[in-house]
Amino acid sequence: MKFRLLGQEMPDIMDIPTGSLAAKPQALPSTRDELSNDAPELLALLDLSPGILIYSKSSSNFHHIWLSPTCRLAGYPRVIICPRSEFEVSLVLRLASGLLDGMTKGSRLPLAIRGGGHDSFGRSSAADGIVLDTRHLDTIEMSDDAQTVLVGSGVLAGTLLPFLSKHGVFAPVGYCSTVGYAGWCLGGGFGVFTASYGAGAEGVVSAKLVTADGRIVRSEDDPELFWGLRGAGNGNFGVVTELRIKTYPEPKILGGYIGFPIADAEAILGGFRENLEDGIPDEFNGDIIWAPVPGVGPLLLFMYVWTAKGRDDLTAGWSYMRRIEALGNSVLNSITETTPAQFLHTLNGTFKDFTGAPCYVQSPTVATHSRELGRIIAARPVLSSGHAVGGTHFVHGVVEKDNPSVALPNTRHITITLFGAAEKEHANDGPEMKLVREWIDGFAGDVQAAGIALPPSYVSFSKSDIDLDKYYGEKDARRLRALKKKYDAQNLFFMAYPTMHT
Repeated sequence: MKFRLLGQEMPDIMDIPTGSLAAKPQALPSTRDELSNDAPELLALLDLSPGILIYSKSSSNFHHIWLSPTCRLAGYPRVIICPRSEFEVSLVLRLASGLLDGMTKGSRLPLAIRGGGHDSFGRSSAADGIVLDTRHLDTIEMSDDAQTVLVGSGVLAGTLLPFLSKHGVFAPVGYCSTVGYAGWCLGGGFGVFTASYGAGAEGVVSAKLVTADGRIVRSEDDPELFWGLRGAGNGNFGVVTELRIKTYPEPKILGGYIGFPIADAEAILGGFRENLEDGIPDEFNGDIIWAPVPGVGPLLLFMYVWTAKGRDDLTAGWSYMRRIEALGNSVLNSITETTPAQFLHTLNGTFKDFTGAPCYVQSPTVATHSRELGRIIAARPVLSSGHAVGGTHFVHGVVEKDNPSVALPNTRHITITLFGAAEKEHANDGPEMKLVREWIDGFAGDVQAAGIALPPSYVSFSKSDIDLDKYYGEKDARRLRALKKKYDAQNLFFMAYPTMHT
């Protein structure tokens, strides 16, 4: 089965080449001499684990490993380390904490944790520090009853779903195949199946964590840690090396896009808000994208996903699609019956290859799809040069049910993602990126000026300086700070939520 998306034919899931995913690094690591020149304090790590994969700046492979797989968001790290076992993770964290034998007491190295590398604000790279790249921790093991699956912290969504499909099961994932499953899930886990199955964090059954001092902790041994990991576990308390998650019978789904002229955005969003949004069914997971479509022009697109319940067929999904289409004069419709794995791959087509390109992101939050938001979209069209795209992440449905077992505010909201990038050869401070920033900042400013902006409602799409008390609530924020003090009192993992450390 093939889709046509944004003017391009997308391949069947069976045709996807391995290189299309952010595969784990296979290149030769730095030599001892290279490491001695670039980061001599890491030689102790090499002595304790001679086979560990370390890439320093002198290595001919460093640039490739650092850029893979996403945009250029931060300065160069000093080294990238790709552990292949919990033992190696433990050594890296002890070294970064200044706890390895022979290190100066109290010495520390900045450290960032990277899975898929999709963090919108550059938190998966530490300038002049260590990037701990988890992609070699890529185990996937199905339980005997196929009710749960063990997922290593380096597994990508585009690897997980095809594996599960072979067993006739499924688990919710994020918005494209190269997103690391663990980071997405532990930070909340909102995506195109959230309305039907809840947040990714709610499906976690157990987890294993390596702490800053190198200890290995199982979530079964600390229920409070288990609570905190499910919603605030993406790099705050340690490095999660594996998760066990729930699986579900693979559903029947409809997937694709319905496109309208962007000039009609006010009427389309107003009609959706006034006629459909309040009674939106859990089966419908629909986000909106505004972007230039090759050969067509700028469009307002409904990313349409209908997930049938149980043994239901897709009749209701086709009927609801016609209600969306009737909101205006649709000029594109690619809706078709598909599978979760196939549809996930089509989402990659929304973006071109940005590996190594400078980019910029803002993520305002609003309560509803309003006429005012539609007016802003129509009045500030996307750029014709470079690449800029706007989109909403509409959190609703099953995820709205209060769930005190997770550290997650289960509230309906819409996170707007404004993403822009130039070409790989362009500089972050060049004229091309100036245009991108002006469009994004202008749009975010329009949302603020219209009085429809809300405080951030999804940590993974928010800057690091979030107000923990407002986001999680004062009670849960206190619990998270207590966990931070227990497992990372010295704040080695400062990159994730700096406001958690007191």
